[in-house]
Amino acid sequence: MVRRYRNHPNLLLYHGMDEWWSGRSQGRPFCSDADIKEIYWMVRKLDPYHAFFFNLGPRPQAWYDLRFTDIFSYDCYVRATSPVEFDLERYMYYLRHGQKYAADENKPMINVIQFNGGTEVMQSRPLRFVEQRCLTYITLLYDSKGIMYFTGLSWCKSKNKELRKINLELEKLSPILLSYEKAGKITSANKNLEAKWFKYKGEYYIIAVNMKNEKISNAALPVQTVLPGSYSVNSVFGSQNTKITNGTLKISLEPYGVRVLKISDTSTL
Repeated sequence: MVRRYRNHPNLLLYHGMDEWWSGRSQGRPFCSDADIKEIYWMVRKLDPYHAFFFNLGPRPQAWYDLRFTDIFSYDCYVRATSPVEFDLERYMYYLRHGQKYAADENKPMINVIQFNGGTEVMQSRPLRFVEQRCLTYITLLYDSKGIMYFTGLSWCKSKNKELRKINLELEKLSPILLSYEKAGKITSANKNLEAKWFKYKGEYYIIAVNMKNEKISNAALPVQTVLPGSYSVNSVFGSQNTKITNGTLKISLEPYGVRVLKISDTSTL
């Protein structure tokens, strides 16, 4: 397979196995340390120009040894047991630890977001569009360099079209997210609000995410360390424009809302 596709223009990377640690615990073949090592070096020898990875799943036991993967990849099943809420606590636990492991091992991180949330196994419903979009942007704020969606199961089919909207947004933002010059976390007094600023080609952007099913009104985001003074702020998606006054951005977000903002006239910074 590697010989057949290694020169194909659409080839991005190789995925070796999904959650091999789980397979090992169930006695499945090709999951031993020797197998993982052999598979990795076989592919790297045949094609040294494309990245190879194993998706490790939500099992930190498998995270401790990243020698035989070029990318740190895992997925985490999100529970959505009520009509309007879904459980982000477990997802954020893995995301924060994953960010640290990726940085410590100097590996780029990509995340697999479970669109179905393990519906039948975990007795939860499929994620709504606003929840899926919320998860996507939270993951990006924690330094993920790529996102894959697990949507292949039958109960996801009616939702798959909605992913196209998110993908179009990420396509537009990918130069900023992958090639920014500087970035930094913005700390808010509202614990449900996650935000980060990015500088790309001399221009500043802010991504803000509401992590709860509660509206956020006029929350203050202090940005004076990078954006002192006052500026007009335009929404990249939609028409919810606002402004920065004396280094503070006031922002309102609908439940699980996301706002991507571009700061105007920062040429003097």
